[in-house]
Amino acid sequence: MSDPPLDTPMHRATVLQMQVDQLDQVLATLRERRMVNVRKLEALAKVKADDSILVVFIKLEKAIERAGRALAKAQVAEAAAEVALHKARLLAIECSTQ
Repeated sequence: MSDPPLDTPMHRATVLQMQVDQLDQVLATLRERRMVNVRKLEALAKVKADDSILVVFIKLEKAIERAGRALAKAQVAEAAAEVALHKARLLAIECSTQ
């Protein structure tokens, strides 16, 4: 019996000429090549997801800083309003005693 034809770059074997083991090897090679691309795409998707999470986190930090500054301004304004109200109360008391 003759050996099965080899699949070489110079003498390409057809699918009908290959044995089951050779076909399995070709399929395994194709799957490995495809999985390399799938892994690359999955890694890229993870990087993009991590990047979008980072962008949202940075926006959140900036929003918290803005809220903190606004709160500080409101506390200063509240203290100034309290001082002004005390002065007005003192003036009202002074007016009522005279």
